[in-house]
Amino acid sequence: PGATHSRPARHRLLKTSFSVNVVTVRTARMPMIPMVAAAAALAFVVACSGVQTASASENGAYYKCLPLTDDYCVFQKTEEAPWSEIGPHEVDPAMGDALHRKVVKSDGSSLMPSPKPWTQGDDVAESTAEVNGNDWMWTLAAEIGFPLRNDVMYSPADIDADRWAALTMAFNDCHVKQEDEEFTLPGGSATGTAYSVDHVWEIIQDPAGNDVSTGCPAACGEVHNAVLQFLEEGVVDLVCLMVPASNLRAMDRCVHMRALWALADDEAADCWMAGYRAIWGLDGEAEIETGTVKVVAGDYDEDNSSGVGGGASTAAVSAGALALAAVAAAVVGRRGV
Repeated sequence: PGATHSRPARHRLLKTSFSVNVVTVRTARMPMIPMVAAAAALAFVVACSGVQTASASENGAYYKCLPLTDDYCVFQKTEEAPWSEIGPHEVDPAMGDALHRKVVKSDGSSLMPSPKPWTQGDDVAESTAEVNGNDWMWTLAAEIGFPLRNDVMYSPADIDADRWAALTMAFNDCHVKQEDEEFTLPGGSATGTAYSVDHVWEIIQDPAGNDVSTGCPAACGEVHNAVLQFLEEGVVDLVCLMVPASNLRAMDRCVHMRALWALADDEAADCWMAGYRAIWGLDGEAEIETGTVKVVAGDYDEDNSSGVGGGASTAAVSAGALALAAVAAAVVGRRGV
């Protein structure tokens, strides 16, 4: 867990998923029920007991596993993908000074904090102008999330136990993705399991021989869906804690996560800092510039969220899904940028 690994700036990633409101129940580990279609790959499903909401994306059909001779699931694009090629996010804190790096889209324009998942062509780039406040915290979140996604999607064979501990330290320290959880879509159209940090590690190391897949390549789709769901949901939870932007705080998922840490509206939690240092090989006491955002230790307690984001009926969740359809339409507008 204390291991640090310095990685070259070969990081740049994509996203995939089709996400919806769900009812989630704490559960013991159980096999994942295969998706009806690759386009229904689930993401932004809830990581708490109770009801959560999320926006949606069309990218679920854009990726599949390309098993190598050693049976790791390496992501490749499908014929449906709108991009001519895919690859990892570009990200390296050494490319620019603190407060002078930003998240950008494929055309080089700034990508502002939002609940929309990152997609192909989103990178971290140097900025001549100062980047501060929520925009800077968004950049720091990308410098955690991009390396994790890059390694998992494109270089899974290079991830050893120490590297995995570093990549997921922020998740573990911030109490993100700590348990497997069963979910049911509104109307009972599908059910499945959202996997924990430990379970996803097992899946990555042995995609053809775990309880998610019965073998590659025939059942590798189940593997890439499970992994992408983990990546997207986990990063969303982390962003909720790191970026106190009003458009994020309003999301049910963020309401729940921030309540767990008893964060005020203008506060961000500091639980991610050790993980950031571990990913980039920084000294354990290295200072991380957080700009003007108030970063606090927080007071994590599962009881903090009692009554927050939970307790709604399935009917209420279904109604919420209809309301989120309009949001989903806006989210889909980013596809292919």
